[in-house]
Amino acid sequence: MDVHYFAETTKISEREAEYIKRKIFKVNRLLRKEDPDEVKANIELDQNKRKMWTVSVTIVTPKKSFRVQKNNNDLFKAIDMIEEALMKQIRRQNEKIRDTVRHKKKNMRAE
Repeated sequence: MDVHYFAETTKISEREAEYIKRKIFKVNRLLRKEDPDEVKANIELDQNKRKMWTVSVTIVTPKKSFRVQKNNNDLFKAIDMIEEALMKQIRRQNEKIRDTVRHKKKNMRAE
């Protein structure tokens, strides 16, 4: 997985970058059918004047893109919320694919 960070108004520390990377790679395990070299993650971090973090993550695969944006005062909480939302989206997509395959197999047996 190719990971790109975009932080215009703030610098992210090594610890924060490692935490983000660990969470994104945890989400990547759900994309096990995709070629890891073709999966790209774009992470945008922004902190406004009131110290509110906006974290946007876009994961692009050859078949589908997943995007989540969350706001929080704590960067780590925002990243955790992003991880949960991405995992939910990817699980839903995997279930749709699995249901479609099952439905096609069921129709083929009926014919």
